[in-house]
Amino acid sequence: MEFKKSFEERYSKLTDLKEFEKAVTSPIKKGIRVNTLKISVEDFKKRIKGLKQVPWCKEGFFIEKKEVPIGKLKEHMLGYFYVQEPSSMIPPLVLDPQKKELILDMAAAPGSKTTQIATMMENTGILIANDIKWERIRSLSMNLQRLGITGSLV
Repeated sequence: MEFKKSFEERYSKLTDLKEFEKAVTSPIKKGIRVNTLKISVEDFKKRIKGLKQVPWCKEGFFIEKKEVPIGKLKEHMLGYFYVQEPSSMIPPLVLDPQKKELILDMAAAPGSKTTQIATMMENTGILIANDIKWERIRSLSMNLQRLGITGSLV
């Protein structure tokens, strides 16, 4: 991979460009987040094997190996977990939503961060989930229902 000189000058001050190149050329690890509204992390780990903890999210796991596509597992259909990129788990952790808050999510679909926020709020308060693309609202609504999210307005 070759970087433009202007890119190298700017970003070499911020990061190790060799490590950056390694990161952007590596395959993305798939991840899931346990829905603690329906199952505890401990009980989930007894049901699903081949997971590795995401260091920054106690409910997040990297999928190491799966013979069956993760989205076809009955635990997925039951809403025990959400397929979510581990990097997408960071914004709700930074937001640190509290019980009984009023939160507006203006880019909510398909629901990764929205369902994580609702879970962190333990289904209390009000979460307004909005998206600019009408066709994405359907998947958002289905994910909210599957994960048992209440107290949300779409």
